[in-house]
Order: sequence, then structure tokens, then C-alpha cells
Amino acid sequence: MTKSELVEKMSNELKGITRKEAAETVEWVFTTVMEALRNDNRFSYPGFGSFTVNTRKAHTGRNPRTGESLEVPPRKSVKFNPSPKLKVFLNTK
Repeated sequence: MTKSELVEKMSNELKGITRKEAAETVEWVFTTVMEALRNDNRFSYPGFGSFTVNTRKAHTGRNPRTGESLEVPPRKSVKFNPSPKLKVFLNTK
């Protein structure tokens, strides 16, 4: 599902909400999640799962074209852990 499909679904299913209001709401939700990840290093939504920020250590990598070794600096990434409820939902038809 894309952002525009989500906005369309919201505006169709929530009577009295325009596409513009739905788009603003979706944007606000995801901005708030990103801010929570930046400030608290985690975001959890019961019944869906949790997002946590992990720091990857610096390591030596290799350029696939030239084979040259290079240092990859430490960086942050986001990890998602699905809730047990989501796992069951995904495995049922």
C-alpha cells in the first residue's frame, strides 16, 4: 500500500474527512513516529509491534567494483519487531 492509497482509504472509510485532511493526518502520524524514534529511540503500538533504533558498529567493508577495502562508519538503523498478534494475523488466511 502506498501513501496515496492509504490517504484514499482513509477519506473513503471515514465519512466527513477530506483527502487533504486525511493526507495531513497521515503525514502528522508518521512525523510523530519519526520524532519518537529520534528522541526516545523507540516507538511501540500495541497489537502491531515496536520500532527501535539500533546503532551499527564501524566495520571494514569492501567496494564490490574494485575490491578495495574501506572503513564504514557507525550508523543508526531502525528495527521492527512485530507483536504476537500481528504474527498470528499474517499467518492466517
